[in-house]
Amino acid sequence: MPASKATTRRAIDLREGARIDPAAFQALIRAAVALTLAGKHPR
Repeated sequence: MPASKATTRRAIDLREGARIDPAAFQALIRAAVALTLAGKHPR
């Protein structure tokens, strides 16, 4: 990918066998998407 079209990549590390709260995980993903679409970078 050319540098002019670079993107930010994010990752969420989950441990094998970890119990995930589906509603909380969905809220986390939705919040991340909203920040990305708003063009805001939390620091």
